[in-house]
Amino acid sequence: MAKALTGAELAKIIADEVSAEDLQKADLLSSVANEISNQRIARNLNQKQFAEFLGVSQGMISKWENGDYNFTLEKLADIFTKLNVEISMVFRSTVGFASDYSDSHQISADNNILDISFNTGEAA
Repeated sequence: MAKALTGAELAKIIADEVSAEDLQKADLLSSVANEISNQRIARNLNQKQFAEFLGVSQGMISKWENGDYNFTLEKLADIFTKLNVEISMVFRSTVGFASDYSDSHQISADNNILDISFNTGEAA
């Protein structure tokens, strides 16, 4: 019988197999997927209704919300323009990568940082 792994052991195996860059990309994709889902929920729409609103299939909404879609900048602009949500992106060089994302999400490549945030124009 195989020994059951502890959470820490499983996390170490995953960390050894996945690069920091891949984790950062996944985090950024997750941020986009969560924002799309949040926008749908805020409008009290199911996926089918939301798909009709955006002019795509319900299956595409599912892919977007599950992080199973590799967005282009053009596609992100199309989606968030229809949702009346501003996307802010800031590029800046850094010496190292901050492990704490705070309220924005960052992806690092060759000591460059991309911050991305979403703004619906509503007061915080």
